[in-house]
Amino acid sequence: GWYLGPAPHSYRCYTVWVWETNAERICDTISWFPTHVKMPVPSTDDLILTSLLDIKQSLESPAPLAPSPSSPTPTQPSSQK
Repeated sequence: GWYLGPAPHSYRCYTVWVWETNAERICDTISWFPTHVKMPVPSTDDLILTSLLDIKQSLESPAPLAPSPSSPTPTQPSSQK
């Protein structure tokens, strides 16, 4: 069959065209067997650029609950008396 797209009214399901029944079907599992069409592969430059943009975003807006280096960790005592 052929992948048509997501099934918007079904959780984690896909709409496919089945040759044997000559109709659409909603299924929850699909397998990709690219024999006639080559799957796109990102270039090395694309991977590096995406990684750098991810790092930049993480540095500019860190997660709100991320521990800072100066805060004590659960295994590190806050003070020795």
